[in-house]
Amino acid sequence: TIGELGRVEKKYSRALEVAAGRGMYSVVVEDDGVAEECIKYLKAERIGRATFLPLKNLRVEPPSSAERELASGGHGFALELVRFEKRFEKAFARVFRNTVVVEDIATARKGGVGKARMVTVDGDLVEPSGIMSGGFYQGREGFKEGPDERKLEEEMGRLRREREDLLRQEEEAKK
Repeated sequence: TIGELGRVEKKYSRALEVAAGRGMYSVVVEDDGVAEECIKYLKAERIGRATFLPLKNLRVEPPSSAERELASGGHGFALELVRFEKRFEKAFARVFRNTVVVEDIATARKGGVGKARMVTVDGDLVEPSGIMSGGFYQGREGFKEGPDERKLEEEMGRLRREREDLLRQEEEAKK
């Protein structure tokens, strides 16, 4: 499922669970043939229903200029805040659509209700139709949390610079 394939930073966990909605439980398959076989099996065994995301058949809409503008002023697109294998990108793009993550509901309102689908860091959702949903959120078992890649990259950069400085100092000491 999407929820099992993605990793998120704890800070964005709630926002991304809300943005994904039931899409968290969608099953990623290679193509529509595999999806058909799975659906036949579910029917034959009377197990239940599932939503399938056939990678070869998915269509993804690029973000509008208004959505890009809102994303640049907020935390970015939800899709950018989830880590997953590149081959699953279309599935994640379908689930998250072009949802923009913003700080809070006031920021979403300033950005313009109806301009884009927005989710706040604490999980309130504003739909392009103008529908707003939010309030107390009791989390489900959602995305797995992973390391904060931005912090790791910053630390790696700092360590590289420190190493270069030490090598430079060693060279100077040899002179």
